[in-house]
Amino acid sequence: MNSIKLSLVIPVHNEEKHIAKCLDSCLKQDIPYSDYEIIVVNNGSTDNSLSIIEEYVAKYPNVIVHTQENKIAGGARNFGILNAKGDYIWFIDGDDWIKENCLSGLIGFTEDLVLFSGCYRYQDGGVKVVSMPMPKFEKIVETKMSVLPFLVLCKRIFLLNKKLFYVESVFYEDTEFIPKIFCCAESVNYIQGEVYYYRLNRNSVSQVTTPKKCGDFLILARHLLLDKEKYSTDKKWNLFFDFYILSAIHSFLWRSIDLPFRQRAILLNQFKVDEKLKQSFLDSDKLGNKLKIFLLNHSFVLLSLCLLTEKIFRNYNILRSKRGTTL
Repeated sequence: MNSIKLSLVIPVHNEEKHIAKCLDSCLKQDIPYSDYEIIVVNNGSTDNSLSIIEEYVAKYPNVIVHTQENKIAGGARNFGILNAKGDYIWFIDGDDWIKENCLSGLIGFTEDLVLFSGCYRYQDGGVKVVSMPMPKFEKIVETKMSVLPFLVLCKRIFLLNKKLFYVESVFYEDTEFIPKIFCCAESVNYIQGEVYYYRLNRNSVSQVTTPKKCGDFLILARHLLLDKEKYSTDKKWNLFFDFYILSAIHSFLWRSIDLPFRQRAILLNQFKVDEKLKQSFLDSDKLGNKLKIFLLNHSFVLLSLCLLTEKIFRNYNILRSKRGTTL
């Protein structure tokens, strides 16, 4: 019988300011060290992260570190899936932390996935912690809600048997992983109460648009199309995958606006020649999407103006919504 109940998998890339707080929170727990392991994957850090992690490895028997080239978070999490020994895997980001003495409530499950009821959001600079609730699994699927990976405990044998892994070396890898595991799960349970502290960072590198990050959305959309063909079994799951596919394409288009025109044109041309992606975008039967495909085929300049206008109104509505009003 496996004595390790939980594997906490923590990808780390240049997190010297936060990794100690993360590890301290993972160690201040209410189950013995022999019952869980902390797998820290050093994803090609160039700062002092590795030295800090190694101090914990030397001091605590359940802390393990593996160093590899930077395959972004997906590659680090895949290492965790393949090398974890726990019954369940919990993916934790290196700049976040978890509640003290919470792990005893995360063991003893048998389902493929265990969903948290929510998490806390925290922003540096004195903004207080606020709760971010999450609905039940059926409601998530019905409303096509995006879910972050730290809100899900994954049964290790479920991931291995179904061969469910992250796309490596791309940003926003959760976009593809979450709908895939949700569709494949045969059983789901829930954990009540927030135990995860999610750090909001406006200066996060993921918020800065680059050609690589913009193009990664196209890569993920292509993977999602393949996932839909492979895993989807009915209309409900087709619609669920379609939501994520359209979200990835929209994110690609809106992010492209932040790039210089020459770089934007190169990426837009990759979308233009991908007939499968274009058709999936048209299949939503929305007039706005049809207009974008028409402009994509005829004028990158006019498409850019269309996207910029749409993005301005979208951001304006978000801002008004935060103030409690609507446009």
